[in-house]
Amino acid sequence: MGRSKGEAAARQFISDLGATMEIAVTGTGELQLALSFPMTDFKDAMQLTAAMTCAADFIVTQDASDFAASPIRVCTPEEFIALHSTSRP
Repeated sequence: MGRSKGEAAARQFISDLGATMEIAVTGTGELQLALSFPMTDFKDAMQLTAAMTCAADFIVTQDASDFAASPIRVCTPEEFIALHSTSRP
């Protein structure tokens, strides 16, 4: 069975994104670090750990309040796009 146009577009977007951004590798040490963070959502703690591991410049999320104490700059997808937009009005 073939892929839908939406799935193909999503896969292409992810491929394009991967060409410009680093994917952080995490393991047991990062898991232990994430457990030490005073965050209520473990997935958010792992995202923060992954971002720290690869020295990320940003964490892009719909819910920036989950990362209130993050040592890494946090922004919404819209803020990130606005910061990195090459379009000029």
